[in-house]
Amino acid sequence: LSAVLWTAMHQTAHAFYNPGSGRWLSRDPVGERSFNQNQLPSQARVGRMPPGSEGLKPLYILVDNDPIRRYDLFGLSGGPNTLPDCTDPCAKVMENPDSGDADDQGGVVCCGGRKYACFWGARIGKADDILRQCVLKHEQSHIPHVVCQGCGGAHRAVFAPNENLKKNECSAWTETLQCLGQSRNQCGGDQACELQLIAYMNQARERVFNYCP
Repeated sequence: LSAVLWTAMHQTAHAFYNPGSGRWLSRDPVGERSFNQNQLPSQARVGRMPPGSEGLKPLYILVDNDPIRRYDLFGLSGGPNTLPDCTDPCAKVMENPDSGDADDQGGVVCCGGRKYACFWGARIGKADDILRQCVLKHEQSHIPHVVCQGCGGAHRAVFAPNENLKKNECSAWTETLQCLGQSRNQCGGDQACELQLIAYMNQARERVFNYCP
């Protein structure tokens, strides 16, 4: 919700919300169909509930009066949407066998309409810690170019239709290669770390070769 400060209202894509009254200022765009009550009295259709109809839901209500656990980001929901559990969304995506390439070191995950940069590689030694730093930078560079598939639970983001995948990956992998090279001093003279980092750099260099013209 974007705040409209001078009115103390909140504006979504389709409706204004008044936090003081806990109600939308305009009726549900879906109308009576949103509550499956096509036979509502005419007073209810304009938001004035007649005597004896307290059990009916008015068309100005926000997510069944439960905005702590439910959401309506665009002001279009005809019914309540329970907020997804977004604790550690990166781990939740990896629990799903259909989440993508099992060899991915990282990715961008969406949960509840937010984007998260994720690292899924091993963290055994110094080289893996360096790799994690660089992979997260790689994925953060993708965040402006990917979109979420709705506001539900954890899922992989996808590139926006107007984005050039190869161009984005070329830029991101070039940055990853530079990051790995500039971080070699973090090995502190540890030969095993440096050898592993060289292997990671070779992998990144191969991706640069594949994606960059």
